[in-house]
Amino acid sequence: MSVTRLSAGIALCPICWVYVRLRQRIVVYSSRPCFTILHLILLKDCFFQLKRRLAAGVDGVTWQTYQRDLDNRLASLHERLHKGSYRPRAARRIMIPKADSGERPISVFCLEDKIVQQAVVKVLEGIYENDFRGFLTVTDL
Repeated sequence: MSVTRLSAGIALCPICWVYVRLRQRIVVYSSRPCFTILHLILLKDCFFQLKRRLAAGVDGVTWQTYQRDLDNRLASLHERLHKGSYRPRAARRIMIPKADSGERPISVFCLEDKIVQQAVVKVLEGIYENDFRGFLTVTDL
């Protein structure tokens, strides 16, 4: 893995460097929609952060199936995001048992929707991270 050095001498892996560049772009392109800064490398990173055994959505695509043609699928997703033609699919609703012998519904999203959701989270974290630094989270309590 190649390493890039910042002017302060801090070594960053390529994915970390993408996040640094992302934060810089957010400042420059703050008036544009967030889809203009969703990069192909960011989408690929988000794909690999997903759990391998996730349930398939309504399209029936699993992590392993999506990985077989990963570069073409991510390029298509990236293109749809930038064109503005990406539309999330309907979620699959399943019922899971509760401890009190009842059931509760959960939604299972398609794999591409999970990738886009994760990428948007990373973009928004880059925007708002400095604003909320120092606040307690639920895990801090």
